[in-house]
Amino acid sequence: LEGRQQFKDDQDTRMNKLRQDLNIARSKKINASRLKKMEERNVCLLAVKDMIMKKLQDNMVNNRDQYLKTLKDLILQGMIKLIEPELQIKCREEDVSDIQAMLGDLESEYSTFMTEKTGRDEYSTKLSVIEDNFLSDDRDKGCGGIVLYTSDSRIVCPNTIVNRVNLAFEEMLPQIRRTLFPTS
Repeated sequence: LEGRQQFKDDQDTRMNKLRQDLNIARSKKINASRLKKMEERNVCLLAVKDMIMKKLQDNMVNNRDQYLKTLKDLILQGMIKLIEPELQIKCREEDVSDIQAMLGDLESEYSTFMTEKTGRDEYSTKLSVIEDNFLSDDRDKGCGGIVLYTSDSRIVCPNTIVNRVNLAFEEMLPQIRRTLFPTS
């Protein structure tokens, strides 16, 4: 009788161990599948981001007027963010003359905007373009944009189009995921 009980206990222990091993194996497979799905989705998201970058690179060349308007808006936003009396603009070499041509407009638009928003006429900024150091493709990924520096270069405001795309992409990632990968 005691031998039978021992045999039955051993059988129960082996069965429990077998069930446990099967559950662990199933859990590992499910987890591996989930990780593979996440990796594939990430590859898709990176492909979407690459398509956006290529479109922006094309837009910089093929739709110059829109690109220059975007540059002007980026500079104005940086000026509002920094509120400094003097700012230096770093840009792509091919954008220097276009940006220099809009400096006067930017300074007056900034002053007008700040006066309207604050009710005080004490905001003005003198802009200059850095002409011996330019944005390169490794910094702006060929999409353009600007970087603003204070006169002592202690405060830097990177406002390249790539920075803005990365920011927007991160903020909208949940919506992008829901659109690309709806739950069924």
